[in-house]
Amino acid sequence: MPATNFNLLTNIFASFRVTAPPIVGYMAGQIIKSGDTVAVVVENLKGLQDGAAVYKAEKIKLPCSAAEGPLLVGSKVYADVFNGVIVFNGGGGTFPPCGILVDPVEVGDVTCIIDLDGTLAAHYLDYSQAAHDHDGDYSLISHDHNLAYSLIGHDHDLAYSVLTHNHDLAYSAIDHTHT
Repeated sequence: MPATNFNLLTNIFASFRVTAPPIVGYMAGQIIKSGDTVAVVVENLKGLQDGAAVYKAEKIKLPCSAAEGPLLVGSKVYADVFNGVIVFNGGGGTFPPCGILVDPVEVGDVTCIIDLDGTLAAHYLDYSQAAHDHDGDYSLISHDHNLAYSLIGHDHDLAYSVLTHNHDLAYSAIDHTHT
């Protein structure tokens, strides 16, 4: 591929056609959002020129915000499209999820290698609007399976002790203590 700033590290990917915005165009390697999908532009495109953008890639190297701490393989990553970088937290829902790390990141790293799945951004919006966001809304909307069950008395780790079913606490609290 002719792009110098496009760092696809695999031959397993999916792409779609994009049209660059008028005047500014796109640069190769630029992280964009097309509709509800995060993608990376394959080559430089002048304003209104058509080209390809990859939205799924098994391994792609992208710029990232400087890491403040080490991050493990498998950590979620998000797209800061405005600044053109991958970030390591969702910014309270500001940045859509777009994949996971496939190489660890160390403090100060400004590039990362990820398994890009730009379709996560589209699903993320659906889930958060319907209270099914897997990034945290479960606990806020009583879908947290560690919290919700205790509220309705079904948590087998917490509810029993709260409802006097913990045999270590319930008997001693009721009059079954042996002196």
